[in-house]
Amino acid sequence: MVKLQLGSFKQAPRTTHATVTEHLRQAILLGQLPGGTRLVQSELAEAFNVSVTPIREALRELSTQGLIELDAFKGAVVRMPTLGELEEVYELRSVLIPLVVKKSIARITPQALQQAAALLTQMEATTEHEPWVDLNRQFHNQLDDAAQATCEVQSGCPRH
Repeated sequence: MVKLQLGSFKQAPRTTHATVTEHLRQAILLGQLPGGTRLVQSELAEAFNVSVTPIREALRELSTQGLIELDAFKGAVVRMPTLGELEEVYELRSVLIPLVVKKSIARITPQALQQAAALLTQMEATTEHEPWVDLNRQFHNQLDDAAQATCEVQSGCPRH
């Protein structure tokens, strides 16, 4: 079993099930639990110091999110996306990100631009994967927030 590094979250989920789900989700997204990793309920329950019930609920939820596969014989396994799926995600992002930037330009504040520049500087300085992914997410959230403000002002569209 892969050793989990349980970090702190800015806003802790309210239930044990939600806490376990979020920790596992982050571990999968950050590559701490790579594709193909078998997730044994009893081992996870011991690692999180909880009963098996919230683990089972978390695995079920992660399965509906497409992050793990549940199999009656193999149990829970972290899902490994196919090359085709990764190519599709890349293609969609290559269309959506420029659109978000275009919408953001008119609404982004000088303060938000300074924060984005600071994030880019930090991204360039880091050599570790996990901090870079977090900084990248923060950088893109800056653009997304400005685009969302544009969207709400112009058409009242819902938050995605």
